[in-house]
Amino acid sequence: MSSSPETGGVAADVQGPTERTPLLPSHSEDLATEHAAENTSHPFIGVYASNVAAEDLSSYSIANLYPQALSSKAAARNAFALCVLLYHRKSVLGTRDKPTLRQSDVLTQWRKATQLAVSIRDLDTLVLRVWAELIEDDGTPEDVEEALWSAFPVDSSSSVNVRVIDFLADGDAPIELSRHPLVCLSLTDTWKYGKHPVDPSATNTTAALARFLDRCGTPRVMHIADLSAHLVYLGALYHFVSWPPYLEPIQLFDTRRTILIVFSLAKLLRPWTYTTLPPLLVFASFVLNFAYYGVVYNTLTFAMLLFALYLEILLIHFPATPSPLLLLRPAVVHPLSILVRRSMARLLVPTAYFLPGLIASNLMLERAAAPSFHLPSLLGLNHSLGPSPIDTATLMVYFTLFLTLFLFLVCAVVYSTIVHPFLATNKEPGVGASDRFWDRYTDSVGLEARKEYFRAVRRYGTGCYFPTPLNLVQVLIIRIPRLVLVALRRGWAVEIIESIEKVLWRVVVGPVAFLVSGLWLWYLRF
Repeated sequence: MSSSPETGGVAADVQGPTERTPLLPSHSEDLATEHAAENTSHPFIGVYASNVAAEDLSSYSIANLYPQALSSKAAARNAFALCVLLYHRKSVLGTRDKPTLRQSDVLTQWRKATQLAVSIRDLDTLVLRVWAELIEDDGTPEDVEEALWSAFPVDSSSSVNVRVIDFLADGDAPIELSRHPLVCLSLTDTWKYGKHPVDPSATNTTAALARFLDRCGTPRVMHIADLSAHLVYLGALYHFVSWPPYLEPIQLFDTRRTILIVFSLAKLLRPWTYTTLPPLLVFASFVLNFAYYGVVYNTLTFAMLLFALYLEILLIHFPATPSPLLLLRPAVVHPLSILVRRSMARLLVPTAYFLPGLIASNLMLERAAAPSFHLPSLLGLNHSLGPSPIDTATLMVYFTLFLTLFLFLVCAVVYSTIVHPFLATNKEPGVGASDRFWDRYTDSVGLEARKEYFRAVRRYGTGCYFPTPLNLVQVLIIRIPRLVLVALRRGWAVEIIESIEKVLWRVVVGPVAFLVSGLWLWYLRF
């Protein structure tokens, strides 16, 4: 593994030798120098992260974490340094979490795990040093925002860009950085008012109008538009399930069916999470021609719609975007939502624990009580096993076993319901007012609540966001042509497509953003 000063040598060989130039450059220096020379304005994160040595982290210089071209820009160099450290930290964590084969003795495995733990600790310390340098350098709110949202390419062979907000939202940042009050304050400011304009000047009326539409599309406004469309989708689903068209003549075009198909398809075209299951069930039920034939309440497709509505109602209470919880104060509502979600997850554990025994005792009791026992038809065996020879005493034992397991299940659920909320007792107020709300239950609950909030800000604050179902237009005009051009290696055409995407957003989403932003028009940042 190369020594830590190599990264300083990358920039030093481009600009001339400095006090950070290594005396003995390694064999990878030429490759790093080539990347730095060819990409001075857009340096690669992977080149600098690969040169970070674990044994030098305790005394590593922050100046070795960014190229010389960024030395005069405090926010840019700190953003680049943070991305380098967090990217390297994520790779170290991935190495630790990989299952290891028994290729070495247990002592060697323990020493390796201890070394990784020390490396993570030193990386966290270095990340906090870089963050403290950003705060202490007489920075502005714009500098903090730039440090969180600046994107840098990973390497020349990949189109992936990384940002500090990505590591925060994915849980790959140190706990101290995720809990820092300035992070939440900056992201909350972005959520309400949007990002600061890069070029506040407008040369003509058209540019001023375009800038005005851009400022109207704040993350909060985009979430309101997305949530409104989601409520329309839920209303159509509820109406379709409550008044199914099985008694009506078959219609080629039905408003409810059209809304459900379009909205569910639009939701499926977004990145998949656990919230993708309900629209997947809705879309699959219509693919199976449910709406065109007679509907019976015990059919599979209708059960899929009912289960989708059931899940959608449950997800309203969780911080899954779009969520009405984001209309309230996140520091107050999100920790409670995370606590409820954890409690419900723990309620399912005793159910799953006692369920096999409960099913087995129920089958034995049915076998003992019935005059003849029929095997389940799902096995394809419909014949009887004959009369049961079990006497009354054995029947009572089976009944007692079933009753005992059922009582165990009920007691476990009641115990989890009563005890678990009290395990997360209120804590003493933190240093800041935000800590008092975020961490009022436990640190882990507050950390998970912050991560959910960071994900919401990242989703609605990244690029040109198209609310559902307007993202179908984006897929047809932007994403599909972009995939084709990338496959054909037409880089110049991809840049044109990206510029068209901004114009398309202003035409399609801009009027919607202007209408929704009327609620906070006087709060927008112009």
